[in-house]
Amino acid sequence: MEEIEARFDELPAGKFRKSSTGWPDAWSFSAPLEGRDDFLKAVRWFCSNTSVEWGHLLTPLVTGIRVSGPFQPDWVPAGQSYKHVFVDTQGLDHEKPTTELSSETTSMFAKVQNILFVESGKDGLKSQSARKVMEAIAGSGYRANLTVALTHMDLVVGDDIPTAEDRKGKAFSGLRSLIENEVSRNVSRDAAKQLAEHLERSTFYLGYLDPKKYPEGWDAQDKAAFDTSLGADLSTMTDHLVE
Repeated sequence: MEEIEARFDELPAGKFRKSSTGWPDAWSFSAPLEGRDDFLKAVRWFCSNTSVEWGHLLTPLVTGIRVSGPFQPDWVPAGQSYKHVFVDTQGLDHEKPTTELSSETTSMFAKVQNILFVESGKDGLKSQSARKVMEAIAGSGYRANLTVALTHMDLVVGDDIPTAEDRKGKAFSGLRSLIENEVSRNVSRDAAKQLAEHLERSTFYLGYLDPKKYPEGWDAQDKAAFDTSLGADLSTMTDHLVE
């Protein structure tokens, strides 16, 4: 306990809220706009997992972290309002395997305007998490709030999918199969049909989200063109969530 308590001494200046026993319940910190880098470095003590800082991090003790500020993506047009609250939950595959979503997760459905399910498109949505999400949403009446973002579309390859539209069709076929087989059987056929129809217009496809993994043959012009295209896709998805 003393060694853990000593880790709090390494934190930058901030404000603690402590229990009656003196144990820190919460910590808050703010910085001016020009101190953005200092702010993010301070936050890392509560969320980082880098091995070089093991023994100093408070990450294992944290149950939640809230960050607010003038954070805005580069692809948002100048002068356009971009005020959103994102609640990023623990990855579902990090939880212990169960047949249903936790009540902690499903209780959030009624508190948010959108449910954004992010999954890799290259795996054909074969994970148990995807099945649990689709069944829980179809069964609880929050279908209209659901949007799916399929990532890693650059890894969806094959001789039978030569074009971008073919890749999208291949990725969505995995989602459709999951709904037609699992949701139809475990919820109802009508719920499965309505969910599939909704997701045909509420699914977005994203690739190369990590610029470090751009194709080696791309020059600066190729990268800039793709950045513009990706920004447009993310902007379209954001508009969809707002609407």
